[in-house]
This record gives sequence, C-alpha cells and structure tokens, in this order.
Amino acid sequence: MDLFNQNIDLVSRMLSATTRRHEVIASNLANINVPNYRAREFRFDEAFERALTSGDVDRALNVTGEVVIDEDAPVKADGNSVRMDREFGKLQKNQLAFGFYAGILQQRLATMRRAISGNA
Repeated sequence: MDLFNQNIDLVSRMLSATTRRHEVIASNLANINVPNYRAREFRFDEAFERALTSGDVDRALNVTGEVVIDEDAPVKADGNSVRMDREFGKLQKNQLAFGFYAGILQQRLATMRRAISGNA
C-alpha cells in the first residue's frame, strides 16, 4: 500500500471513530432521565496513537475502539451519571474533529482527481 492510500485510509478510520463517538454521545443524551444509567464513552484515540507511534499502520487501521462506562462522570441522586453540559461539550469537540478529518479527506480526494484528470 502506498503512502497516499495509507493517509486516506487513516483519515477514513478517524472519521469512522468520530461517527462511533457521536453515536455514544447521542445514546447518553437519550438516556439522560433513565435512573441508574451510567454515561458511556468511546475510547479510541489512545490505542490509535500508540499504533501510529509504533509505526505499524496496519495495526492502526485495525484499531476499533471500545465503549466503556465513563468512570469520571459524577453520579446524581437517581444513579444517572449523564450531564447535558458535559455531553454537549463532548459533542462539540467531536463535531470539530469530524469536520477537520472530512476536510483532510476532501483535499486528498481533490488531489487524486487533479492527478487523474492531468490538472496536477
């Protein structure tokens, strides 16, 4: 696999991760009034970064991440640990990341189109 395609695959993997993170945040918000519901979070970034730092691109492309209970989230009196302000903060951060990765992918694909059409 060449470097250009590896970059596209890595950025696509990051887009998939932000999509999964969005689903987890949406699930938390949907359960904000459910007694004893514990907020979840999607852990991906650390494993992805470790794989990239090791230089193993194939391992990085196979990082799937995991949904875990957010142990740092304070629990309210009803046992629920979802806080709207915290979830919306995570959502905003995730939306920014998605936009950033989508922009990179768009630039890579535009470069590929220019190369194919001979306008490079």
